[in-house]
Amino acid sequence: MHGQPRRPKKPEDGAAAVAKAAKLRDLQAQVLHNHHTSTYTEEALGLSFKLLEINPEAYTAWNYRKLALRHNLKEPEAIKSVVDDELRVVEAALRANLKSYGAWYHRKWLLNQKLTPVDSKREFGLLDKLLKLDARNFHTTAGSLQNLWGCQKRMSLSTQWLRSVTTSVITWHGIIAGT
Repeated sequence: MHGQPRRPKKPEDGAAAVAKAAKLRDLQAQVLHNHHTSTYTEEALGLSFKLLEINPEAYTAWNYRKLALRHNLKEPEAIKSVVDDELRVVEAALRANLKSYGAWYHRKWLLNQKLTPVDSKREFGLLDKLLKLDARNFHTTAGSLQNLWGCQKRMSLSTQWLRSVTTSVITWHGIIAGT
């Protein structure tokens, strides 16, 4: 992230990286197996969630979750909770990597399905939170604003938000370009 100093590596960091890589390989193998066998259970989705928490750039896991979402949306009363769960997965992935294209594209795809109305308050809350972590992150700006273009209250909320984020040239560029 911008303005964050790098930490010097310690010897124990190497051992932790090896353990993390082993866990990552194991999770990837399990998610791929579930994907190939079309297994969309809660346990299988939990494994993909764990994988995406560690590596938000695992596009196969995002695509698997899209298929699982379509498969699991058979009961109309469960739609809101399924969408909310999926948004929480994306937010967890964004905490691991604010600039994860996979996470932002999955969020955009999910909201574009129009399964539930876009909660503009939640979207602006996420936008505000992520921009406080890295105000020059155009991924955050572009991703969130794309999700909000259709909201009725966007003008007043956008104006309020823009007043608080006037320092970032990249942010302004993203808004002017309409991305």
